[in-house]
Amino acid sequence: MPPGRSSITVTKPKFGGGYIRLSIIIIRLKNAPIAVPTSSPSASRVRIVANQHDDRGAARTLPVILLCGSFYLSYIQIGTAVYQMFSSTEEGSSVALLTVLSDIPYGVYCMRAFLVLVLLLHKRDAWSDLTSRAGDLLSLSRLQDIPGKITSLSRCLLCLTVCTHLAYELIEYSYFWVLGGQSWLCNFANISVVPTFEDGNTWQFVCLYGCFSVFPFVLSQQVMVGAIALASVLQHVIRSVNEDILMEERRWETGLPVSAASVDDLRKRIDTWEYLHAKALLLVQAMNECFSPIFGVAYTLDLFVSISFAAWYIGTAAGDHGEYAVSLGSVALFLAYATLLPMPFVRVHNVGRQLPGSLHSLRCRYKQQCSAGGWESGSQGLEEATRTYDLLFTGMGLIRFSSRIVGATATIVLTFLLLAGDVLRNLTRTTRSNKDALQFNITSNASLTFQR
Repeated sequence: MPPGRSSITVTKPKFGGGYIRLSIIIIRLKNAPIAVPTSSPSASRVRIVANQHDDRGAARTLPVILLCGSFYLSYIQIGTAVYQMFSSTEEGSSVALLTVLSDIPYGVYCMRAFLVLVLLLHKRDAWSDLTSRAGDLLSLSRLQDIPGKITSLSRCLLCLTVCTHLAYELIEYSYFWVLGGQSWLCNFANISVVPTFEDGNTWQFVCLYGCFSVFPFVLSQQVMVGAIALASVLQHVIRSVNEDILMEERRWETGLPVSAASVDDLRKRIDTWEYLHAKALLLVQAMNECFSPIFGVAYTLDLFVSISFAAWYIGTAAGDHGEYAVSLGSVALFLAYATLLPMPFVRVHNVGRQLPGSLHSLRCRYKQQCSAGGWESGSQGLEEATRTYDLLFTGMGLIRFSSRIVGATATIVLTFLLLAGDVLRNLTRTTRSNKDALQFNITSNASLTFQR
């Protein structure tokens, strides 16, 4: 495919000696002229060039339609939630916040897909640099079996993310929607400033929702899968370095004969490991520059959607077991998105924390052996530079993907469930007391009137 052709393609970066099929979908919008033969073109050649031009225009139009449709549906969903919030406030509802939170998650995760794809479009040129850095890291580490493992991982995550979300959508559709029923969009058409369905059936909205909500969301998940594949490369390389350092420490602890050759070999190994550590730090920095806004948007909105579905769960009418199950399943799914998808980034941070200390310990041993043998200690390598930085992924520079994030995320959702449930119970109790007092006053006034 020509490099200037606009399309949605699956990138296949080359790592070391093999190819890794990363399930990352890159949206490319680049302009490149098509070379037209100058030597007496025949009619067939002219038709071929025209067809290529038409194909390029169609491929450029597809991402634009996808992003515009995703934004449009986000606007519809969020606008409906805001409209219902004002409606409930006008009706005197005491739980307007819970009402809008329970209505807004669909628009928010439509917006999540839109923002992730737009951010990826903005950073599309950085992907080739990231895969090149990961390939260099694998080549230096000489891990021959890792490309196959990353390929299998990316394929499994592709199938898992697609099947999980499609299964969730189908279960929700089967519970709430009847294909021949009336679409709820007609309620929003009265206040909309853009064209919406004046009248329509649910199946029409299902088609719109599938094309511009489900499909973009699945694509946005593949962006995360691509980042996870790169993080897995880092994890395997750093773990291999940690194991090699541990084996080297054991060799010296078991009484390895000390000589100028053995000490020089230790120096070369330390320099190689420090260089690998530095390359890993540079890859993490490059990934943060590319993916940090995407990580932040995905995590924040997944957490917000989980909290919104928790509000829906709290407001579910007692005895409606089906709605309880769907709302609680929605909470669990998006909480899993917020906690399980960043786990590879957390593991990279965990395996990388012990590396600077191990390298420093080996470097001290090397200096001791040099001093005892009267040899030159050599250069310091990259020790000072690598000891001051962590293999830490961040989201928008604010969210740190360390081992604390899983507990913190679950704590936020559970705390909201407890607090919102307690507030709702107090409001219900207050409303019931007011109704009882009002009924008592009405009864008392009626009795006095009757006695008179």
